[in-house]
Amino acid sequence: MQPTVSILTPVFNAEKYITATIQSALNQTYNKLEIIIVDDGSTDKSWDIIESYRERFPKIIRTFKQKNNGACAARNKAFELSSGQYIQYLDQDDLIASNKLEEQLKIFKKKGNGIITSCTWVRFKGKPNNEVIKRRKIDKDYKNPVDWLADSWSGLGTGHGSIWLTPREIIEKVGGWDETAGKNDDGDFFCRVLLNVKEIIYCPNTTFYFRDTENSVSKRFTYTACQRQLCSYENYVNYLGKELDSLKIKTALACNFSSFYSYVYPNYPDLLKRSEDDIISLGFNRFLPTGGKKFRRLTKLVGFKNAVYLRHKLSNIIK
Repeated sequence: MQPTVSILTPVFNAEKYITATIQSALNQTYNKLEIIIVDDGSTDKSWDIIESYRERFPKIIRTFKQKNNGACAARNKAFELSSGQYIQYLDQDDLIASNKLEEQLKIFKKKGNGIITSCTWVRFKGKPNNEVIKRRKIDKDYKNPVDWLADSWSGLGTGHGSIWLTPREIIEKVGGWDETAGKNDDGDFFCRVLLNVKEIIYCPNTTFYFRDTENSVSKRFTYTACQRQLCSYENYVNYLGKELDSLKIKTALACNFSSFYSYVYPNYPDLLKRSEDDIISLGFNRFLPTGGKKFRRLTKLVGFKNAVYLRHKLSNIIK
């Protein structure tokens, strides 16, 4: 008997893109699926659009409307309403290749449910077919999922919450999305997920498409957003526990705090100081090189803090 896959989509004021997102879910070559869409208090025409799809596909699509509580709360509600043995998270403006579920399920059929499957992802504007798909260094199998986390945090490539297809029992084990997380909510959630699977198997035959929009949560730069991001990095330290005996892991965690300092500077001095203290608590007496090749070279020449300062000054001159 074929397993059911649940595609879970939180929606807030997404009338511009939600049709394409739903279509990418409906276009799956694997047909035993359910699509759960939770409207998180939209004030535009999003609800009308998703309801029209529910009316057209009542056996596949289920909808729910709640007061605005954030995307994480909407994802948790969608999971609560779902019944699939496998879970695909898909945000309101993103797309998945038509063969994603089918190809990743083939892996589970061979390996069982103690694993998680990933795939390549590409950032796009306009039409995704125009983008060149490049495989990242972390796009490979990992016998130890902790090594994927360490490689990603050390700058070998970023993941995205929608690259994964996850067995339901793993999500039930780790608990839901942190509804207070805000920025880096998918990083926090999937860190917990990866620490509870035996292996990561990369699926080379499919793709996730991340739409680059001005409303992307990653572009918010408020104090609260930055504070929550720093908290998520500090949570990583707590989650990893015994893995902190590894120099590789501690170095990767220190890279997170170094990246945070570089990204936030010169704003919010208290958060900058906290990130520096976090690095010291890991046993390092300096920031670690992060970012692109040019910035890393500059760091070697003048030191990390001076490099951050010079980059900030240069960016103001260019503006």
